[in-house]
Amino acid sequence: MATPSVIRAVPSVGPTGGGNLVQIYGDGFSVPEIDWTVTGVSSEPSPSVQVLFDDVPAIRVDVARSNLLLVRPPVSPIISVVIRMTQNPALTFSTTGGKRIIRSTGDWIANGFRSGQTIRVSKTASNNRNYHIQDVSASTLTLLTSDAVVDEGPLTGVILESREYGEGFVTLTVRNLDANGLPVPGEEVVVEEGYKFQRVQTGSETDLTRVVRQLVRELRKQVIPNVGLSYHSEFDPETGDLLNITGMASLPGIALTGPNLSENMFYSIHGYFVSETVEGTKYLREAPRTHDLSFDFVCISDSLFELVNLQALLIQWARRNTTLSVYRDPEDLSLGSVEYEMELTGSLPMNLESNESNIRYFSGGIIIRGVDIEDMIGFSDMPIGIINEVENIELGLNQTGESFDVGPSPGSAP
Repeated sequence: MATPSVIRAVPSVGPTGGGNLVQIYGDGFSVPEIDWTVTGVSSEPSPSVQVLFDDVPAIRVDVARSNLLLVRPPVSPIISVVIRMTQNPALTFSTTGGKRIIRSTGDWIANGFRSGQTIRVSKTASNNRNYHIQDVSASTLTLLTSDAVVDEGPLTGVILESREYGEGFVTLTVRNLDANGLPVPGEEVVVEEGYKFQRVQTGSETDLTRVVRQLVRELRKQVIPNVGLSYHSEFDPETGDLLNITGMASLPGIALTGPNLSENMFYSIHGYFVSETVEGTKYLREAPRTHDLSFDFVCISDSLFELVNLQALLIQWARRNTTLSVYRDPEDLSLGSVEYEMELTGSLPMNLESNESNIRYFSGGIIIRGVDIEDMIGFSDMPIGIINEVENIELGLNQTGESFDVGPSPGSAP
């Protein structure tokens, strides 16, 4: 065996919840002995490589080749704490020589700040927002070039803090193991800041949000433009006066609420399927689970005749649109679109009771069937297991410079 080396991790950023697939490229990884049965199916080999994120071992490590590991990281080992700047130093926000926050006294590192963190600044005139630390020294925080920094300062009384919740860089350790699962002395490589844990950004667009947005767009295009998706309403003890439904600038209007999700596996392909990494390594994935999205809606008008016409128009829309079409990838229309079954639900009862205004309404529901719910926002490739396709090759442990199937080590230093 030989001392392992690490060239890069792909991707180098993953969710704080762990479990995603990370490919670690390098060399000198100990390949496990595989016990082939008479039928040609291999048993689960004993671990031959251990990968640590800080001091926490990976959930799973598969040695695809002597220069490639397929790893599932653990939940972020970074302690979830609130880190604050102390000593009330004067801060200078500068764009000269990079985007930086410079303190007059004290120590950023001693306060617990480190690269990879997201920080929040408040009580300034021009720089009250979130920033992302790229590098740290005792006196200077160097920020990402994409951060919006305005030259300002020196200022006192500024609040600067980081609510980590598992975010930041960790040390990546790869070590070879012997037949008993113990570390082999001297066969270990340590990469400082080799991997970054990042929270899932719930404000990012997903397939689910695109489906909801497409529904609103189609209603606006084919029925009436005044369609609103109600995110929340203020508490109102008088729920019968319609004043708590939504805030609409004009009438008539349609107020949507939802979606409510219920699992419906009728539309799922069930079981598992094979996917492939960018380097050609195959792995197993679970088929996505499918859900029905249900929306409630209220159609509102201050004219009875207009409301009746709107009721007829909505029924006609539902009859013409039995499916909802959504592009697979809005950045690549050549990939085509997905058609989801869609229908109107309820009897659309008309409410003509007196209230504090002359507003009348009818209500009902819309259901979209079989929407895939898969992967975390901003992250993908959640593996179930690795498929070993090496055949008719003697798997020795001394192959450190060549792969079994593709030759020299891939990639280059970042």
